[in-house]
Amino acid sequence: GGLVYLGGVGLSVVLCVLMILRHRGPVRELADVAAPAIQLGSAIGRLGCLSSGCCYGAVCEPHWWATTPPWLTGVLGPSPRYPTALLLFGLSAASFVALRKLLEKRAFAGEVFLANFVLYGAGRFAIEALRADPRGRWWDLVSTSQLIALATGVPCLLLWIALRIRAQRAQATDSPASSQPEPDSPAT
Repeated sequence: GGLVYLGGVGLSVVLCVLMILRHRGPVRELADVAAPAIQLGSAIGRLGCLSSGCCYGAVCEPHWWATTPPWLTGVLGPSPRYPTALLLFGLSAASFVALRKLLEKRAFAGEVFLANFVLYGAGRFAIEALRADPRGRWWDLVSTSQLIALATGVPCLLLWIALRIRAQRAQATDSPASSQPEPDSPAT
């Protein structure tokens, strides 16, 4: 449950950080550049999920998805299902665009990387509720993917907020208005 893509991203992050540290590279800057690419890769992968019939949604009302695509009828049956693979594609594509824009305006190194986990975690948690994942639930409340989304998204959100506040405070103390000396008072 969630260990294929999310596990792959987790292992990739750890291995990339180790390689960057070994070669004394700028970890947070490189992570920021990699974050949009992670979402682009996820978007392409979700199209593969759609075509293979994995990551399917629960049975739903026809207004969400009129029929199961013909190439999946044998796998999923004729009942309409939530198009979770398409929703995850949309999440990843929108995240790619948002992260590219944030990369140009980031307040601190590492912000885009943190935003990646916050955006994906929130979206994945919501979309996962529409899935028909037979791999079980934790405490009869959340799927494995939802648990991973919470475990990564919430700490990243808290760290993002803390670092954003610190960056804003640093910018306020470094602004020209606060660094200019007070003019001499006129002599009387």
